[in-house]
Amino acid sequence: MSKQPVKPDKNIVFIAFSGEEENLFGSQYYVSHPIYPLKNSEVINLDMVGAKSNLPLSIFRYGSSERASGNSILNELKSSADERKIKYSIENNGSSDHMPFGSVGVPSVTLIDLEKNIYHVPEDTIENIGRDNLKRDIGLVMDVIGENAYTQKRYSNLFIICIIAGIMTIIVIAIRHNRMRIVKIN
Repeated sequence: MSKQPVKPDKNIVFIAFSGEEENLFGSQYYVSHPIYPLKNSEVINLDMVGAKSNLPLSIFRYGSSERASGNSILNELKSSADERKIKYSIENNGSSDHMPFGSVGVPSVTLIDLEKNIYHVPEDTIENIGRDNLKRDIGLVMDVIGENAYTQKRYSNLFIICIIAGIMTIIVIAIRHNRMRIVKIN
């Protein structure tokens, strides 16, 4: 995004939360103490994206009605996923970092490749990340960012993308993995 010739019309904020398993502690705190006003914001939360499996991408929204918070962002994700021929399922609520935002009226969704046999277990390691699915998921998010951050639409001030501790864990594991390879080579 930083290499794009045109600057976005909106702020794009990447946030890494922790404490999801402790009752969404990080995202709850941010919603109660936002650095940027939550009005005119949207949230796409990435959680366990890029699994190697061929399971459909799960898109969790807050609430189940047609007027549920997250419906606008959900429709954009669905449209982009359909164009990209990405298989997905729409789920209601889910216990992830999009929920505190949805509870205060911020359109919010979570994307997750829910590989249940590695969910919250020590085997949830970088070796279980599928490069193609990770590119697929990031491409989908980038489509929506391009649609929202570079055009004057309803959400004109802020577009938030939440990347929970799971993504940060992948980065830390990758760094450690690369350091171990460097040590072994030396």
